[in-house]
Amino acid sequence: MITIILVDWRIYYVACYFDALSVSLWIFLIYFSIFSTYQIGTAILLKLLTIFSNRATS
Repeated sequence: MITIILVDWRIYYVACYFDALSVSLWIFLIYFSIFSTYQIGTAILLKLLTIFSNRATS
């Protein structure tokens, strides 16, 4: 009986660990996608700003 409970607890612990791992992975993926799009957006904005400033000066 005790051994079965221990095995169940181990399986449950592993499942919880993988669940936490998947959640952290999803958070990382979402954060990474937001950060990458933000970086691309800022790069485009900087490019547009440089183009407009060059046109304004010339």
